Amino acid sequence: MHELARIHRFVEEWEAAASLLLRRSDPRAHDAYLEHDRIVAGTFDEQLAFVVNQWRTVHASGGVCAINASSNDHVDAANAAVQSARLAAGDVDGRRAARIDGSEHAYIGDVVVTRRNDRRLTTDLGEPVRNREMWTIAGIGDDGSLTVSSSRGAGRVDLPAEYAREHVRLGYAATEHGIQGDTTTVSVELVSQATTRRGLYVGASRGHERNIIAVITETDDLEEARDILERVLANERADLPAIAQRRELAAEARPVARAQPRPEPRCEVPEWFDELAASIGDSARKLEEIEDRFDRERSQLAERLEEARRQRTEADRRLDPHRPALDQASRAVEESQRRVWSANSQLSRSSALKRRGARRDLDDARADLDIALEHQQQVELAAAPAMESLTTADAEVRKLRDRLRTLDVRERMALGYTDVGQYRDVADALHQWRRWADGHPVSAEAVAHAVGVLDSTDSIDRSDATALVAPLRNWAVDRGLPMPVRSPEPSRSLGIELDL
Repeated sequence: MHELARIHRFVEEWEAAASLLLRRSDPRAHDAYLEHDRIVAGTFDEQLAFVVNQWRTVHASGGVCAINASSNDHVDAANAAVQSARLAAGDVDGRRAARIDGSEHAYIGDVVVTRRNDRRLTTDLGEPVRNREMWTIAGIGDDGSLTVSSSRGAGRVDLPAEYAREHVRLGYAATEHGIQGDTTTVSVELVSQATTRRGLYVGASRGHERNIIAVITETDDLEEARDILERVLANERADLPAIAQRRELAAEARPVARAQPRPEPRCEVPEWFDELAASIGDSARKLEEIEDRFDRERSQLAERLEEARRQRTEADRRLDPHRPALDQASRAVEESQRRVWSANSQLSRSSALKRRGARRDLDDARADLDIALEHQQQVELAAAPAMESLTTADAEVRKLRDRLRTLDVRERMALGYTDVGQYRDVADALHQWRRWADGHPVSAEAVAHAVGVLDSTDSIDRSDATALVAPLRNWAVDRGLPMPVRSPEPSRSLGIELDL
């Protein structure tokens, strides 16, 4: 019989040695993990919070974190906890959901895993979809289909809605069996009474940089955690009869259900809801894209206008040294011109005896004007670069002001009378309604907002809006939550068909 003698997966040499002890069911392995603070004791709720924090921290640093457990209930709870935390933090887009296997919902940005080989589905790089392959959702179609990107760089693929509903699950956590052979940055093994020796070894040996053993206990006493780990090593449940093993796993699942109950739906979700929410969400996103595009263009024009004004100020400053000479030359020309006009007038009124002197005065005035004009030309030539810069900057400022006014007109034409904010409000209200219907915690403010928005908009058919508002309002009233009074007239329609 050949046995693995050296592990090359781990960064830390002590961890390679400890994993071999764990593989041989040697309790001394626990000493090494305890010495390096790799064993964590806590209640199920505390361990859920711990694994969520570990996953998000590792993911934020660009690594891969494996959360492993022995029971499907623990896996489902961990998946739901990580997804919920990412939704709350805005790491995934909660405005649009797709149904996937296991009565779960997935959102854009969620990490999912495919659970069936299908060589008919290939990525843009020619790779087939494989069982237990991890993906990130990049898009959700109106019919519930998913566009996913491979976590191992195998490209993107569109998963049909039927495949998504039957063979896609959230991928934040998995059973030990599901991650055999994987190597990740960090691995967290969620240990319970249902954990087997082999499961413990697999879950505690996937991480390249760090492996953590999170033991579900009644207290935070590490000795209690060690007792559980030693029982895991002493009792290999893989050798138990199937009936006995199912009995133990069921017994383990019962307290878990009490400790972290899965949300109980508060009401049935209408069949048409997902299509409605997707349609409103799409419209809101398209309108936001239009608004963002105009905002970006407006911002760019405003920056250019600010720069043009700065250039004009700078050109005006460069012209300052020339202004006294320009003003003096201009006054000299004006004075000479007045003398010419005066001399010419005097000549026209002079008698024959005085015309000769008047003509001489006119000739002198014209000579002075020529000298003044020549001097003005020289002064203007010296100031020409600064004057040209100022003229150019002035023209640029006027042009950009005109373009900003034109942009406002274009935006009004593109959006019509549509209130983008109302679309956002309706999309958010539908999202909050869905969270409420699925049993997730929703604040009183969110409930009141959803009721107010759905009650007052006619972008949704009134019978559909009533079907959504009635159970939500009744639930809120039963709990004494303040609810807005329904408007006698719905707000104007959000109203345009978007063909963008």
